[in-house]
Amino acid sequence: MRATSIEAINASPVPVQIEIGCGPRPRFREYTSIDMIKYDNVDIVGDAFDVLAKLKDDSVDTIFASHFLEHIDDLDRFLKEVVRVCIHGAQIRFEVPHFSNAFFYSDVTHKTFFGLYSFCYLAKNNMPLKRPTPEYATVEGWN
Repeated sequence: MRATSIEAINASPVPVQIEIGCGPRPRFREYTSIDMIKYDNVDIVGDAFDVLAKLKDDSVDTIFASHFLEHIDDLDRFLKEVVRVCIHGAQIRFEVPHFSNAFFYSDVTHKTFFGLYSFCYLAKNNMPLKRPTPEYATVEGWN
């Protein structure tokens, strides 16, 4: 279900799908689009932290964000909010640039860098990669 406001998400009888930091061209038309800039195709305009804080627990079924996470200062805080608003078993898909990308360090709005194993440090070691990573930074509730 595509909701076009925070109130609609919170009132929805079923969990919704959201795209955070969608920019002027949301990738999925059926998702509720969220961005801090008022583009024509954005459903909810606001800072991602503020929008997530207003959503009820267990109100989201799917979260998608492409080239968004590298722009936020507090990744831990963001992921804790994601865990809070998502139902158990929700689908979460993040696309981020690798730090070796020539444009990564050129963009002064990039605050967080990501490498091949970055998400392995945040989740339990069930990634299909050979090198195990410690689980000391696992976000509570993040599986």
